[in-house]
Amino acid sequence: MTIEYAPSTLISDRLMDEVDRRIVQLMPEAGRPSPLYGMMKYHLGWVDQSLRPVKASSGKRIRARLCLITCAAAGRPAERALAPATAVELVHNFSLIHDDIQDRSQFRRHRRTVWDIWGEAQAINGGDGMLVLAQLALAQDEDTDPKVVVRALRALNEASRLLCEGQYLDLEYETRPTIGLDDYFAMIERKTAALMEASCFLGALYGAADDVALAAYSRFGRYLGLAFQVQDDYLGIWGDPKTTGKPAAADVASKKKTLPLLYALSHADGRDRERLAAILGRPGPATDGEIAEVLGILKRCDAADFVASEVSRTSQMALDALASAAPLPAAGKELAAICRKLAVRTS
Repeated sequence: MTIEYAPSTLISDRLMDEVDRRIVQLMPEAGRPSPLYGMMKYHLGWVDQSLRPVKASSGKRIRARLCLITCAAAGRPAERALAPATAVELVHNFSLIHDDIQDRSQFRRHRRTVWDIWGEAQAINGGDGMLVLAQLALAQDEDTDPKVVVRALRALNEASRLLCEGQYLDLEYETRPTIGLDDYFAMIERKTAALMEASCFLGALYGAADDVALAAYSRFGRYLGLAFQVQDDYLGIWGDPKTTGKPAAADVASKKKTLPLLYALSHADGRDRERLAAILGRPGPATDGEIAEVLGILKRCDAADFVASEVSRTSQMALDALASAAPLPAAGKELAAICRKLAVRTS
């Protein structure tokens, strides 16, 4: 059975449209180099590569939704968290633009990536610009207590720093012959979980949660981020290209050290383990024959089952943390539903 992520029933299209409106307002195009902001709008799915208006995928926008719903769960109207929701959406997309450059990814959301169209240098400008706009989304919020804004800026920048650390580790691991599972989780805690944690923290902060609840919502976001990344690793090998938008077994072809491959390196039998290490150690992408070999090795050591169990384990840790936050019932159910749906998503 296929279960797809569904938009929140609490967070209306109107609120997500308001996030988009705020992003547009942060782009001062009058008298400015509009193609710079055009690249950002292209990445967000609002224009085509000729910068003409179009409706394309903007992604799931999970982090903005988490921020808004967590605010409601903590007891304040979701609208109170529009500024941080806008900020985390911009930080996430900044990281994606840079990630595509570093991974040499030519497609995202079934469209060419920013760097593939405008080149690496200008894509870097586009990504950097989105990071700056994220800061402004918080700093220009005049309706919130300045002390809360300062705390929010600190949390957003801490998450951005961890994002950079995680991306560094991800790239650095590519040069290592082997890494351990502890290394892997240290990387994804930074690269993926940190911003989801910040999204929930910021929502709770703007929802006036106390310190105990803030810590609990932060843990919920962190464990949800871990589950999300582990499921992403599953899809990077066994996902359907029609729904993921990426080639079949893309992470095997690129020899990316994701959880399934790391598990196989330590749990496959001797001959399979040696062959897998030899394939991963050869420079360049894997050949079609090598991809088939690796898929066979993964099957023999039950790597898919292990990854699925890790998704289940980290998802349950997220749900336990959410329960300890004592959210308001409707919003709490919504957060729990998001957690469960993300754990079985197919794209």
